[in-house]
Amino acid sequence: MSSTNDPIGAPFHALRVDDTALVAPDPGFAQRLRRELEAAATPSAIQTNPTIPTIDLPTPKDTTMDMTPAVQIVTPYISVHDGAAALDWYTKALGAIETVRYVGDDGRLGHAEFLINGGRIMLSDAYPEMGVVAANSYEGSSCALHVEVADCDAIHDQAVAAGATSLSEPADQPHGARSATLMDPFGHRWMLSQQKSSPSSEEIADGYGNFEVIEADGSTG
Repeated sequence: MSSTNDPIGAPFHALRVDDTALVAPDPGFAQRLRRELEAAATPSAIQTNPTIPTIDLPTPKDTTMDMTPAVQIVTPYISVHDGAAALDWYTKALGAIETVRYVGDDGRLGHAEFLINGGRIMLSDAYPEMGVVAANSYEGSSCALHVEVADCDAIHDQAVAAGATSLSEPADQPHGARSATLMDPFGHRWMLSQQKSSPSSEEIADGYGNFEVIEADGSTG
């Protein structure tokens, strides 16, 4: 410790504490500090502190089911007796665009996909040993593939020229579309539809005569 006559230590003399006059600790200091810290950490204090920014949480989205899918969620999957030939035919006759094919070591197509007017269709060769049979194995397919087209007559004639069988010639229908039905060489029916007008339910019913048109109300209950 520097003496009072030490000029270097003179500035610190004012800070010196008299060892004989030490102040006893305040017994309530710790309790007061604890209460202040706890008060500062409470949610109410945080919410009212102007230095802490608030964040507006987004409003939860409406959970009502949207019945209009953004993407195709149901995809037709057909089986044929000659997958490679079928893909070539659909490309030539219907303007399909092949996207992928999986060829097995036995030469059969295990899986293939193609697009028609943006709609995806899956295809495979027949695998009778797995219960996958071609449409022409019996009396034909129990379902048809409905395709929206820009020119029903042109697509119909193009498919027939490529070997399809016309099951119904292009004709205007009471529901507002011009349509035709084909049987392709692999046993599948294709329904071509060109929308030309949008008649009311009453007009459609009057056009058919022997059908009653009943529109669903869209409820799910």
